[in-house]
Order: sequence, then C-alpha cells, then structure tokens
Amino acid sequence: FFASMYEGTSYGFTGYAVNTKKKGAFGAAIVYLGTGGIEYRQSRTDTNTSMFSANEFALLIPYARKINYELSVGGNFKYVSQSIRSESGSGFGVDLGATYKAWYKLNLGLSLKNIMPPTVKIREKADTYPLDMTVGAAYHMLSGDLWTIALDINQTAGRSAKILLGTEASVWKFMTLRAGFSENEI
Repeated sequence: FFASMYEGTSYGFTGYAVNTKKKGAFGAAIVYLGTGGIEYRQSRTDTNTSMFSANEFALLIPYARKINYELSVGGNFKYVSQSIRSESGSGFGVDLGATYKAWYKLNLGLSLKNIMPPTVKIREKADTYPLDMTVGAAYHMLSGDLWTIALDINQTAGRSAKILLGTEASVWKFMTLRAGFSENEI
C-alpha cells in the first residue's frame, strides 16, 4: 500500500504473514512515512533557504501462536529509524498481545504496544515511544461471525483514555462492511 498525501507527505506499508499449523504464525512488514520540501532557514529573517526532508521507517517481525482453544498470544519485534535533514537515529522495541475466547460469542483482547519502547536519539534529544495499552471485547451477535460488535479502551502514556466502538457485518462470503466511532472520529 502506498499513499501520496498532502504537502509532499507519503505513507507506505507492505507486509507478509504465513500461518503454520504447528509452529504459529510468522510475518514481516515495512512501514514508511516521509515528507520532503521542508524549507530550512538559520533564522526567521534568513532569506537564504534550502530544502530538506523528514522520514520514519519501521521494520516489524511479528509472531503469534494459539496456546489452546481459548488463548492466543503474540509479539512484535520492531526496528525504527528516523531522519530529519542530515541527522538520523534508530532504536528497537517490542509489542505484546493476547486474545481470550471467554465464551463462544465473546472474545477479549489485550494489546501492549511499546512494552519495551524504542528510543531514537537524534543529536542530543532522545525520543522514547510511549506505552500504549488497549483492552477490548468483541461480541458475535449472529452465528458464523456474520455480525460483530466491538468495544476497545485505549490508553497511551501521557494522554487521555479513548473509547472506541465498532461493528463488522458480513454481507456476502466475499464482502465485509465495517464502521466505527472514536470519541470525535467516525
């Protein structure tokens, strides 16, 4: 996937996963966000300008495994790299998650992003990714997973908690419709 966005910004993602019957699921993904054409000046009144870019890149290596009928666990190892102008830095991090089938129609989930946070240092400033925790529930309204309602509560360190509500309906075997609400977004 690649998207050219506003003001010279671009976003790209590619990923691959394979599920083995006995050893779990393995994957790899690359995420890129970049913007160019940023004007550089030594001071506000400087008329001598040059252009530079800012980029962020991440390489993700996920693994997940079904422990038993009710419980599945997974993790994600990530390498992140940031660059701005001629400076750059990189770091490593880990995410963890689990899902639990509490009842035949109810699934519970937990996601801990940046449980081991990447710290990227550019010049003297270190940027540590914040811990992000999401707990959620999905209730399957109709048999065969034809209609599901989900509720998540998300808390990122240093920010207010967010409540997310969503639904998914299978219209035909090949088409699924989704809609969601997040406090101030649809």
